[in-house]
Amino acid sequence: MPSYELEPFTLDRNIRIVAATEILLPFSVRVLFWMNDPEQQVIWPNAADNLESCISSSFDADDLGYPRRDYLWQHTCFELFIGVKNQKLYREINLSPARVWNCYGFDDYRTPDQLPPIIARDIQLLELKSQPQKLEAVLSFQQFFEEYQCGWNDLTIGISSVIQTRQQRELYFALQHSGEQADFHHKRDWIGRF
Repeated sequence: MPSYELEPFTLDRNIRIVAATEILLPFSVRVLFWMNDPEQQVIWPNAADNLESCISSSFDADDLGYPRRDYLWQHTCFELFIGVKNQKLYREINLSPARVWNCYGFDDYRTPDQLPPIIARDIQLLELKSQPQKLEAVLSFQQFFEEYQCGWNDLTIGISSVIQTRQQRELYFALQHSGEQADFHHKRDWIGRF
């Protein structure tokens, strides 16, 4: 089970985030996020929170009881970016401690350029659990693998998070930050493996 300590974009020694992935053969993966927040700075949304700034997207049978919402990155949110080696396309998966999620499809770097991004339905959320300072999700890649004729070894991953604090600060964590601004869409920073 590979694990990664996410790097803060701006130095913040008080909050630490560790992520881990575990392949559940043949098509699913468990993703875990643990946060160390000893001063209780992070605003951790729960399932009862309304997340007023998040717009409801259509709910359908493939969502398995976990509704999709847009703009989850405006609150504390954990993210996965999934790319296929030697291809420009990628997926952005947003996971909220409020037990809502979304998956977006891109053809190239931030393309198409629209907000909210275009929903992708080729990755499914099977399970989403949240408790203070821990989030766990199980995702199925079966349809994605079939559509793009790929498997686990063909993927590159970016793991990141947007953290809202009680001090009205927004913090950005990722596997690495190579640009002058925090930008989770840069594939050069997707150094993770499942």
